[in-house]
Amino acid sequence: MKASLKLLALLGMVTVTTQLAYGEVEIPYPTPFPDPATCPIPFGIESFVLDDKIDATSFQSAFISTLTPAQLAVFSDPTKKLITHFVFSTSDNILTAHTVPISVNEPLDIPPADTDFDGTAIAKAVVQIDGVYTTCVPRPAILIVGPVLEATEVYGNLVGLPHGLSFSFDPSNESNIDNAANVAVVDAGTLTIVGLVASATVVAKEHKHP
Repeated sequence: MKASLKLLALLGMVTVTTQLAYGEVEIPYPTPFPDPATCPIPFGIESFVLDDKIDATSFQSAFISTLTPAQLAVFSDPTKKLITHFVFSTSDNILTAHTVPISVNEPLDIPPADTDFDGTAIAKAVVQIDGVYTTCVPRPAILIVGPVLEATEVYGNLVGLPHGLSFSFDPSNESNIDNAANVAVVDAGTLTIVGLVASATVVAKEHKHP
């Protein structure tokens, strides 16, 4: 895979042109270093919902997966695309992640509102978050970490393993569609899952004066 960056000065955008086996795909990204004054999370976050499209190339591991034939079949089904739907709230510090197949005809890489996540997920994870890190510089970004409480055995038993999820997002994109970038999921020493573009709705923590 070969990639080149082209600066679009007039638009204040950077376009990443990625050469894949089936041709070039151009993905526009916001300028990586926005004005910190526009950052919506200077005091941290209350919650977020993140939808990240994945495929077989998203997974990086030295180990062999233990996916079932039925799970593997979903990856090769041309009528489906896979979305991992993350939900996190500081009210209970629980992160849940459901990987669900949706129709390729869905216009957005977001599960429909009526999705039965527990009923349709090919993989699920629940994590007890004990660390939440946010920053406004060089751009709004979030990292949450904690031990896995339960998980589908994609690469063996992950219970107890330190887990991390991080991404950055563009606060100027008020649609919350394709506004997140560089999603990274890490199960320590076992698995990394990466995504370039995702959709995030972030609820910021408000500053409370004494």
